Amino acid sequence: YIDGLICNSILVFLLGLIADSNTTDITSAVGANILYVLATAAASLSIPFEVRWLWFLISLLGLAGVITGLAAFKLNVQSKGGELDALYSKMSYITIGCFCVQALVWVFAQGFNSFSVSLEMTCYALVDVVGKTVVCALLFGADAALNGEGEPESEEAKEVV
Repeated sequence: YIDGLICNSILVFLLGLIADSNTTDITSAVGANILYVLATAAASLSIPFEVRWLWFLISLLGLAGVITGLAAFKLNVQSKGGELDALYSKMSYITIGCFCVQALVWVFAQGFNSFSVSLEMTCYALVDVVGKTVVCALLFGADAALNGEGEPESEEAKEVV
């Protein structure tokens, strides 16, 4: 959960920076992520069944806050259009997908106790590594989109070159 607290917050912060969002939107999305991770950790540590599910429902509120924040970031990126919009869309959809799969793993592993601990950790590791690796690969390959390049040039600009 410490990994999720740090790395997921950095990932949400990065998506906010790519979208050129304001500080309030970024801070609220990162705060929602912190709520999501801490409430999930509290749910995992709770022994009574009812308390465990109560903490998980609170964590889902945090997850909803993260998704809402990423949707607000999307509005900023859509106004810019082009490759940056496509890049942000891919990165945010992968991030939201990974967060939702992690919540689903929790439901089956901790909530219903249907997974062994080793299978649970393997699922978390696979989702975490694959998701963050793909997002980082997209980011590293997106110099043109992040620098404002890659937009279609006009015919006049092509003739000058």
